[in-house]
Amino acid sequence: MQSENDFVFRDAKSIEALGRKVSNGTGACEKASLPYVDFSKYTLLAKYSSGGGCEVDFNRKVVFDSVQKKVVYYIDIRYEGYCEQLAFSGNFVLVPKMPDDYAVEIKLTEKSVPDTYGVVSPKMDSLSQVSSDLLSRIIALQRELSDVNKQIERLARETPKE
Repeated sequence: MQSENDFVFRDAKSIEALGRKVSNGTGACEKASLPYVDFSKYTLLAKYSSGGGCEVDFNRKVVFDSVQKKVVYYIDIRYEGYCEQLAFSGNFVLVPKMPDDYAVEIKLTEKSVPDTYGVVSPKMDSLSQVSSDLLSRIIALQRELSDVNKQIERLARETPKE
């Protein structure tokens, strides 16, 4: 079952109809042109998707099933982070011309992954402890060096001058 955001373009008329629908008589996209597609050799599949995140990864795969006479278009999208950046895609894919009796199934999977900034893992916790220990040792060494410098200055003052 196709949603209103699933598109199967088997000929130039179907893609032109989408263009008219998008412009909705407003004159929008009047100067826009679509790339040429030889529909005698290809079928164009698409699914609109949108989401937000600092990084967006798309994984797409098309599977032809000649036994069940269908094409399945898998789209996996991963949105990562809390950025206010909007990402959208038509997820267009050009496939070899499929017979008219083939069904098309478009499966979209979207996953949002929070940013890992501020999350403490055992490894980060261990690194934090090591850096804290090093900082404490550096401060102790600075104190010892300061004490040594004071002793040198005291000895210099106490040593008779020739």
